[in-house]
Amino acid sequence: MANLRDIRKRIASIKNTQTITRAVQMVAAAKLRRAQENIWRNRAYADKMDKVIASLAGRADRSSHPLLAERQVRNVELVIITGDRGLCGAFNANIMARAEQYMEENSNQYKGFSLICIGNKGWDYFRKRRVNIRNSFRDIMGKVQYENAAVIGEDLIQAFTTGLCDQVTLFYNYFQSTATQVPTVKQLLPFEAGKTEESAVDYLYEPKEKDILNALLPRQIMAQVFRSLLESAAAEHAARMTAMDNATSNCKEIIEYLTTMYNKERQASITREMIDIIGGAEALK
Repeated sequence: MANLRDIRKRIASIKNTQTITRAVQMVAAAKLRRAQENIWRNRAYADKMDKVIASLAGRADRSSHPLLAERQVRNVELVIITGDRGLCGAFNANIMARAEQYMEENSNQYKGFSLICIGNKGWDYFRKRRVNIRNSFRDIMGKVQYENAAVIGEDLIQAFTTGLCDQVTLFYNYFQSTATQVPTVKQLLPFEAGKTEESAVDYLYEPKEKDILNALLPRQIMAQVFRSLLESAAAEHAARMTAMDNATSNCKEIIEYLTTMYNKERQASITREMIDIIGGAEALK
């Protein structure tokens, strides 16, 4: 049985831990509210842009623009979005496991894989494994900015158009609710064509079709990357808030258990001392 001093030290230590987890939870909750607002503002635009581009890709000549070109897929680039920090449960582990599963399932179908790691956790994990990390963007998930998404989008466009990869796939956590973050896989390049009716006619383009595609397609890449960053950031804050709430509750349960143990041990110690005193008094009679 642990002595009273050890139990007191453990209770004090866990109370300090509880203070930290509660503070992290409150910070994550505040950041989550702002992240949710950013998502609501961005989702409508990103969804509509996705439908427009899918419709264009379904009608346009696939050879009319390099970003629409479909070729035999040999090399696939995976864009893996994780967080920069931990204390968020299985948030980072789930998306990295999904990426590893994808590579394992398609290892016989494709010649090779290259990775772009966004976030410190993904980079720390995959750099220790036998995978080709072509590029990494770290310390950008704390404050998601469109400028970072534009740089990433330009890098992906350059890799696809120069033939470094034949397909680009996004891996990120989709923010469904505070309690649910869904690991999501989305093909970014080449653009997937939307379903069109057989009788549907092509659009009348003004200015020329090539000029419109040159303006819209790169913007769509950056918009989808930016949306993925926003979704992942909100999902990370939600996962951290939930994990810290669970940790705070666990600390409370452990403190209650140790307090009960401390009281029992203290009572037992008092009882033993009283027995010793009574026994000594009886011996003197």
